[in-house]
Amino acid sequence: MLKKAIDICRKEMAIEISLGIKSDIFEIEKFFVRYGFIKKYDAIVMKYNVIKKLKYIKNSNIILKKLELKNLDTFVELYNKSFKGSINAGTITKDNAIEFLEIYKENEKLLGIIYEKNIPIGIYMLAEVDNVGWIDNIGILEEYRGRGIGRQVLYKFIDDFIAKDILTMRLLVMSSNNGACELYKDIGFKEDYIFSKWYVKNMKL
Repeated sequence: MLKKAIDICRKEMAIEISLGIKSDIFEIEKFFVRYGFIKKYDAIVMKYNVIKKLKYIKNSNIILKKLELKNLDTFVELYNKSFKGSINAGTITKDNAIEFLEIYKENEKLLGIIYEKNIPIGIYMLAEVDNVGWIDNIGILEEYRGRGIGRQVLYKFIDDFIAKDILTMRLLVMSSNNGACELYKDIGFKEDYIFSKWYVKNMKL
């Protein structure tokens, strides 16, 4: 089956093939290597257990506003710009954002827009599953990165989850995203398990 998939990609003039496998079938990765695939990165689930409340200097200029019909266009634009060029990232449409609203009905505060001094600069998407707070997505516009905004947003999420008596948080990060990995570790997240492994095959070779 893998050989057939490679042949189809070759006929379609693909430059590179990317594929991932989840943890329950890691044993088949040897077949990928046999067909010329190279390991690129892991998708890692990191876990944070609250031992004591974090102490930090709050930035009052950073505000989170929930997703609503009136700011759907802004959310879509920010999402697509923030994740442009990111690994495994796709784009969304306004229809997708409307679906998000339906999925998050009665939990609208779990997704929305990040503002700095009333300027929209990013998006966030959270989830609450079995008393675990999941930080699904944080997207910050490139020109606003490297200023500690992501850290401030994470602190806000942690505080909000603690206020709901949710003391365990998880997130998914690519091992190749060194900056994000270091930030999460610095805050107190620890590697929990490898969710999936990702491989690529250069079709020019």
